Amino acid sequence: MWSIAACQEISEPPTPPTPDKPITKPIEGPLLLEVEIDPDYLITTGFVFLHNSDGKWLGYSEIKNGEEYSWEIELNESYQLTLYLKEGDEDSNFHSFATYRDIPVDQKLYLSRGWTANTNAMTYNNNQTTLKIDHGSNLRQIHITSEYTPFVIRSQILPINNQISFQSIKENNEYMIVARDENGLPKYQIIPDIRTTNMHIFNFGELKEFDRLNIVPTENLNNFSAFVIGLNKKEEGYRGGYYTSNITSTYPTLPTITLGYLDRYPYNYTSISVLDNKSNELLGYRSISKIPKQVDLPNPETFEIIDSTRENFEYTPLPQARFKMVNWLYNSSNTQIFWNLLSENDLKFNLEFPDEIVNELTILKNIDALKLFNLNQTKSSLTYQEYLKSFLLNNEYLVEYENYTYVNNYY
Repeated sequence: MWSIAACQEISEPPTPPTPDKPITKPIEGPLLLEVEIDPDYLITTGFVFLHNSDGKWLGYSEIKNGEEYSWEIELNESYQLTLYLKEGDEDSNFHSFATYRDIPVDQKLYLSRGWTANTNAMTYNNNQTTLKIDHGSNLRQIHITSEYTPFVIRSQILPINNQISFQSIKENNEYMIVARDENGLPKYQIIPDIRTTNMHIFNFGELKEFDRLNIVPTENLNNFSAFVIGLNKKEEGYRGGYYTSNITSTYPTLPTITLGYLDRYPYNYTSISVLDNKSNELLGYRSISKIPKQVDLPNPETFEIIDSTRENFEYTPLPQARFKMVNWLYNSSNTQIFWNLLSENDLKFNLEFPDEIVNELTILKNIDALKLFNLNQTKSSLTYQEYLKSFLLNNEYLVEYENYTYVNNYY
């Protein structure tokens, strides 16, 4: 078993202990260790540390910018390797980039930290497994155990051909890791100080004080693992994204992420829905309490963005985009009532709430259909107002209008 994990940043490189058997020149053997540093990448120096599996010191080598190194070392047991790198200028700090443990002596290790085809990758190869950390795209793979991290994602739960995705959640280089568990459900862990670039599909602002992390399980789709929204404590910004379990997937094969808006005086709300592209089945949603001034999407044609009229929403929707949104109603006993609203942006149906609850509920516009408890209610003899009123006054719930409030809920 081998693993990779990140350690805390250190201000100075560690002082190498005296090797029991100093490595003064390459020795022929079954193991080849090669470290490549691309001169275009801002790494000025570094150290490679080598130990056996019991922690016994074997030696080290210093890395200089732009130079290549290789060791051929005769080993009769598994070993571990730690790579310390200094990135940027000479005044920057060293940090432990990675530690590999229990590397079999009959395997070759190829360790690369450099840009190739717009990809900054570290790769471990043998006859059966490839480990790749891809810093240049939105795909991440890593095989990780809890040996050096406080969180556990074990190899038997997460095969190497499954994907783990990283996303920055703090200014101090803390990252979120998302993966499927043994039941195929997405899980997340927080890992401190993994030095990868920020990976997000769209960005509502940087998260400075991480508060909430929400995952919508979508195990019914082969190419969709999780939809994640983070909310900081001061509600200054949000970040969301989706992650695939198939590394060959591209954006068009994924479910649609739909942004819409709600009106509630004096506040504004934005809803984000995730839907199956084929069936339009709702997979999950999140509500955001502030409409972002700008939405930055890398591949806009695969998203459906609603509202071209609001002054504080600076993104032009696609022609004939559908508007889909989910909201939750709570009564005074905290009983949750679910309802789903859908519309085409070229249809103008106004849903008006009774005066008794107009100040408690969000005023919604451009409604085409109302979905309650998975039952579709389309155009019928009842108006939308009558239908909603009938629903709210149903004896099954035994509540009055004033007991219902709209909740901008994260669950």
